[in-house]
Amino acid sequence: MSQHQALQQMRLARRQNDLQLISRLGPLHANLEEYYSAIPLPDGHNAEIKVIRPKETSPPSAARPLIVLFHGGGFSAGNVEYMTRPGREFAIEFGAVVVSATYRLAPEHKFPVPMQDAWDTLVYLAGNAAQFGAEPTAGFIVGGVSAGGTMAAVVTQLARDRNLQPPLTGSFVSIPLLLVKDIVPAQYKKMWRSMDENKNNPTLSRDTIKNIIRTLAPDVKSPLFSPFNSRTPHYGLPPTYIHVGGLDVLRDDGIIFEKALRENGVKTKIDVYPDLGHAAWTIYSVGSSGQLGPNTMNGMKWLLNRGTI
Repeated sequence: MSQHQALQQMRLARRQNDLQLISRLGPLHANLEEYYSAIPLPDGHNAEIKVIRPKETSPPSAARPLIVLFHGGGFSAGNVEYMTRPGREFAIEFGAVVVSATYRLAPEHKFPVPMQDAWDTLVYLAGNAAQFGAEPTAGFIVGGVSAGGTMAAVVTQLARDRNLQPPLTGSFVSIPLLLVKDIVPAQYKKMWRSMDENKNNPTLSRDTIKNIIRTLAPDVKSPLFSPFNSRTPHYGLPPTYIHVGGLDVLRDDGIIFEKALRENGVKTKIDVYPDLGHAAWTIYSVGSSGQLGPNTMNGMKWLLNRGTI
């Protein structure tokens, strides 16, 4: 079996496992519907998406916000099932259309393909929201977890830099990879300690991060790798909700990001979980989410300007 075949088998097995985890969530709420679709990208690739939304009413009782979520998996794994748990909760609680989006994976598709896919997907959804029953002027949020959190931070900055219309109204950035040693701004270097302090954390180690970087093979100084590489980073961005684990090797990426945003006038909300490593509220946190679920819901409610739950 070739390395490529082994990788494909691993991804197929992971998706089957993810579907089993989704079954443990219980039946889909009677007022929701889910379906799979694909987004045509400019280079001809069709990016798979999973849409979770309230069932149609005629006419809809209220304009539905659009929430776009990108999955984690170290840029080399993961699929549209990954964000089903928060996606369902966002859809039922906020009457939102939630799009769980994917991107081509490394090592077959190295940088910048995954990030470019995320950007092209966001552009398509911005221009075709009505096709999915969404109204971005009621709320247009991009978010993600781990690698997906990186995607969310990157495309939020690109949306400002490239004048995406309609504009994003919020960003949800969960346990992201945003910094490597070469691009940590001078004023934050003393804060960037978690890569050493938490280097052996079993949920995500420093060596694993190094392997992720090798596999993705990014230009670490490109704005497609990190919003810190924008010519005018952090200024003029929408409200941003961030969460990090205190024991995570990537803890300080999120903490520094929040500080940089706040210092540039961006409204921010951050949750730091001192006893957690690289953990977020996804299908993988079934039965053990603690405060991750309630706090994530509060963060999204804040982003949608609806106070807190």
